[in-house]
Amino acid sequence: MTSQLQEQAIRDVPILSRSGDAGNSPDSQRSNSVTAVDESILGDYRLNREIGRGGMGVVYEATQLSLRRSVALKILPFAAVLDKQQVARFRNEAQAAASLHHPHIVPVFAVGCERGVHYYSMQLIDGRTLDQVFTELRPNQAGQPEAVARVEQVDKQIAAVKIVSAPFASDLADQTTM
Repeated sequence: MTSQLQEQAIRDVPILSRSGDAGNSPDSQRSNSVTAVDESILGDYRLNREIGRGGMGVVYEATQLSLRRSVALKILPFAAVLDKQQVARFRNEAQAAASLHHPHIVPVFAVGCERGVHYYSMQLIDGRTLDQVFTELRPNQAGQPEAVARVEQVDKQIAAVKIVSAPFASDLADQTTM
């Protein structure tokens, strides 16, 4: 984890667990001794990198230590913890998402609070962010979304190939009808 990401995690998530201190951590079974504080550990999760932020939280790519799987971990910023309504909204969001089963909705794996830090984990989906999708849909200099401009460009290229290959196609058609 880069030092910049660690600093950001400390600002957003000021109370992180100690390595081997979390009861459900694999390390806790090996040693009960206090180890050096690892800012990238939150309960059963190791924060790998920030992948997004929005009005309701910060999302990290994380590793669920007990299952050795990559997940998306959404964390409620510390400032929001001071507002009980924000905490209630965050929990409602997690519960609502967990109750839905649809191929276009990310499943929620777990919800919890570790040392005052509220979070929920979800399936990690590789792909483009909404910001990237919106950037593609924003009008370009010609006033068209980038995706439309690309489709038109490919369409023109296909048309050019058809024009060039048309004489050969008609020659073939003549030969097959004879």
